[in-house]
Amino acid sequence: MRKNRWVWALLMLLMALVIRFWPQNYQLMLLRSFAFQALIVFILVSIYWFYRGRMLNAVLGVCSVFIVNSFLPPVLTDVEGSLHADSLPTGQKGGVVIAHFNVLKKNIDHGSTIAQAINSDADLISFQEVDRKWADELSESLHCKYPYSKIVARSNNYGIAVFSKTPFNKVKVFYSGGDPSIEGRVNVNGKEIHFIAIHARSPMPRYNYVLRNEQLLEVGERMGDANGPKLLIGDLNAVPWDEKVVRLRRDTGLKDSRTSIASTYPSYGGFASIPIDHILHSTDLKCLGFKTISGMSSDHLGVIGVYQFEENRAENG
Repeated sequence: MRKNRWVWALLMLLMALVIRFWPQNYQLMLLRSFAFQALIVFILVSIYWFYRGRMLNAVLGVCSVFIVNSFLPPVLTDVEGSLHADSLPTGQKGGVVIAHFNVLKKNIDHGSTIAQAINSDADLISFQEVDRKWADELSESLHCKYPYSKIVARSNNYGIAVFSKTPFNKVKVFYSGGDPSIEGRVNVNGKEIHFIAIHARSPMPRYNYVLRNEQLLEVGERMGDANGPKLLIGDLNAVPWDEKVVRLRRDTGLKDSRTSIASTYPSYGGFASIPIDHILHSTDLKCLGFKTISGMSSDHLGVIGVYQFEENRAENG
C-alpha cells in the first residue's frame, strides 16, 4: 500500500521529465503548451503532500516543479496579465507603442475592438483574421488617426492588416505556406523600425503543425537579414517556450516582451488560456511595459507593448 502512495509522485516526475527533455513532436507540442498549468498543479499537489506528511512524495513533487519551471519564462507580475492599455507608460520620451489584435473573423462586434485599438494610441497596430467586412470597418474607423495602412483581406482566418500613424518607408506582402504576412519599415519618433506582422498557421491538425514550423523558420530568416531596430508582431500560434519560438529568438536575437504569463487565447479560458500572441523586439529596443487588452468580443485578448530606443534611454538617464 505504501508503495502505491509513491506512484502518483513518480508519474508526476516522469511527466515533468517528458515535458522538459523529450524531443519536440506534434503530441508534445500540445502538452508543452499547457506547461504553465501543469506547473501550478504540481505546486498545489506538492503542498498537499507536504501538509499530509508524505515527505518523499513532496520532494519528488518539488523536483517536478523545478524541472518544468526551468524552461518557462519568469512570471514577475500577475498571472493573467490583463490590463487596459491606458495604464501603460506611454508618455515616455521617444517611446514606441505597438498593439496587436486577433479580431476573430466571424466576430460581428467590430466596435469594441476598434475602440480598444483607438484607445491604445499605438504608433503601429496589427490586425489578424481580417476579412473584407473587417477591412472596410477598420479602414473607415481608423483612417483619421491611422491614415497609413496595408490590408490583405481573406475569406479564411489569415487576412491581415497593419495601420500606422506615420507613412511607411517601405511595406510589402509576402506569402508563406499560402498565408500573407506584412513586412515594412516605418519611422517613429525619428527612428526607423523594421517590422513583420504574421499570423502563423494554427498547428492542428499535424499538417498545419509542420506548416506553422516552416512559417516560423522563414520569418526568422527574414528578421535575421534585417538591420536596425526590429519588431515581430502577431499570433504565432505557439507559446513562448515552444521549441520553434525559442529557436526563432535564438537565431534572430529577438527578445520576448513578456514579464508575465499574459495568456491571450482563448480570451474566456481563464486558467486554461495560453499565451500565443506576441511582440518580439530587437535588443536596441527596450520594452518598458507589456500587457494584454481585454474588453473585446474576440476569442483572443489583444496585446500592447511600449518600447524605447536604447540610445534615448541613455540620453534620458
